[in-house]
Amino acid sequence: RCVSCPAGRYGNTCENSCSTNCGGPGKNCHRVSGACDLCPAGFKGTECDKVCDAGLYGQNCSVNCSDHCRGNHSLCDHVNGTCDQGCDPGYQGALCTQICAKGTWGLDCKEDCNAECLNKTCDHNTGHCDCEPGYQGLKCDKECNATTYGAGCLEMCSEDCEGQLCHHVTGHCDLCPVGRTGSSCETVMQQQVDGGGDDAPIGAVVGGVFAALVIIVVAAAAVILWRRRARKSNDKHLAENGEAAGSQYANIGARWERSRDYTSRTGSEAAAPPPALDASNSGFQDAGEDDEDNTYGNVLTGNTALPVETLKAYILKHSTDSHLKDEFSSIPMATSSSQAVGLAEDNAKKNRFKNIIPYDVSRVLLGADGSKDQSDYINASFVKGFTEEEIFIASQGPNDLMLDDFVRMIWEQKVTKIVMLTNLIEQGKKKCSMYWPSEGEEEYKEVTVGLLTTHVFAEYTIRHLKLSKSGEPFRDVTQFHFTAWPDKSVPESPWGLVDFHQRVMSVPGSGPVLVHCSAGVGRTGTFIGLCNLLREAEVTGKMDFRSTLWKLRQDRMHTIQTASQYAFLHKAALVGHTIAGTTIQVKDIPHKLESLDSVKGDSKNSHSFSQEFEAVVEVCAATVTQPGEAATKPEDSHSSPSDTNKEKNRLSNVLSNPAYRPVLMAEAHREDTYINAVFVP
Repeated sequence: RCVSCPAGRYGNTCENSCSTNCGGPGKNCHRVSGACDLCPAGFKGTECDKVCDAGLYGQNCSVNCSDHCRGNHSLCDHVNGTCDQGCDPGYQGALCTQICAKGTWGLDCKEDCNAECLNKTCDHNTGHCDCEPGYQGLKCDKECNATTYGAGCLEMCSEDCEGQLCHHVTGHCDLCPVGRTGSSCETVMQQQVDGGGDDAPIGAVVGGVFAALVIIVVAAAAVILWRRRARKSNDKHLAENGEAAGSQYANIGARWERSRDYTSRTGSEAAAPPPALDASNSGFQDAGEDDEDNTYGNVLTGNTALPVETLKAYILKHSTDSHLKDEFSSIPMATSSSQAVGLAEDNAKKNRFKNIIPYDVSRVLLGADGSKDQSDYINASFVKGFTEEEIFIASQGPNDLMLDDFVRMIWEQKVTKIVMLTNLIEQGKKKCSMYWPSEGEEEYKEVTVGLLTTHVFAEYTIRHLKLSKSGEPFRDVTQFHFTAWPDKSVPESPWGLVDFHQRVMSVPGSGPVLVHCSAGVGRTGTFIGLCNLLREAEVTGKMDFRSTLWKLRQDRMHTIQTASQYAFLHKAALVGHTIAGTTIQVKDIPHKLESLDSVKGDSKNSHSFSQEFEAVVEVCAATVTQPGEAATKPEDSHSSPSDTNKEKNRLSNVLSNPAYRPVLMAEAHREDTYINAVFVP
């Protein structure tokens, strides 16, 4: 009888073995033809000796390769379907059937969606996404155009913004025109002039409505009243300034939210006075001359407040005598307050200059983490403004050793405005380390600083920075960098600094205003003094320069470092008060001109316009550098033109100021150096 061939055999007499390519548990084949009962995955044919056709894989070659195989979609492994060249962008997995995880895209899903994509999600193929407010572009990698902001960049910046430029996310103005404030520059600052009135016309560019009529009888009465009360005011001033120094810091201390373990400024453990400053070898870029006095004292006597309407005459009166220098010298350079922390061995190396040390009672305290080898010391001091709501930080410019600490202070104190009054390098010497990147971002340990925009003006530069720290919202910081303050001197004209000051004040901010030069005393003290004096004039109608100097030095030694800076402060304060709140925007000029034309017959308005012009001329006369104040050149030994030079003047009453006159080269005669011309800054 006939029986079936055993497993693995076929043929008439079962003489043949089934193909080794046959699949299945027994690798069986048809007992007559020898065709395999089942092929392994990836193979086909009667003997399972052929691979699957392109684009197919798996058991019986019945599965299509993934459509997302990179390159030729038909190329995949004939056995398991793995794509030979990997996956198309946006897909992952062995079979390229899984889309990228949320927040990723691209080849092998290695690209992250842009941080400004809405909800941090994007198309897994292209990375395109819907944008968060303030951003645009297929991948949301571009900020809104300069004059737009918000969702889809569809909102227009306020026309009141300087140049109609605003923050791309919030719409807050980058800069406000002088005379305006608020996040959208919507608020017109109150005009700080006497007798301006509502109907006094405003100058088209930088003039100030000024010079209200001062009634002689009232002025005389004021003088008499002042004389009668002088003694009483003196006594009151002594009493106020003779309080225990601890009470001076009671309110501001609460705002600083600080605690300290060091002795107070009135403690018995006061540090010994530092050596007198020698400008010849100290390296101070702020000093224009040696310090006038290094006496220590904590009490101010006398009442020296000046009514603002008398300031111009006061400056003219004392422009050529030693009164201002004597008054400057009467205020001690420092107090007897302890400087123990800054003089400690570990901290002394962080001081740019060995004799400029913050008082323990007013120094800025950094948050110190011992595990990160951090110190709480930085050479910076809290300085009170004229009102309790105003606080400054006066700091030395960072050196390389304290660069990270300086940025950490900006973050910890929530500073949103920085005033920089030195250049990085002056006369070949490094005055300050750069604490912002020239482009992009730079890390300063835990805080990253990014440069967003830079606006360059004639005498200053404004930079918008973004500070970020892991796990916390980023912060916008505006840096105002005054670049026209000569080393060891003062600006030739106060007008540029006043314009700069108005820019600083017009930008909204929170936290203390950080002010620094190199040492953090000379230029820094002059700027803070200007802020306080203009605020005092706004509140009281007076300016007390001597008291301002004394108060500054109660918080940080050597502030306003030289007599020339003190004299310059008087001029800057006069200019600042004169033009406060009077600048208008360019777009408003036609309206103002039309307004002036419409009141041409109005003698009152006509007189006010004339007053405005005359006031600016008078202020210029009081603040311009006079021949006696400038370094005299050999060619200018005779300030009056010679008879020969007089013939070169077109008008006898329009002469060039020797302080600004260009000197021509001459081979023989001194008269050949003369020309009736001046340098204009």
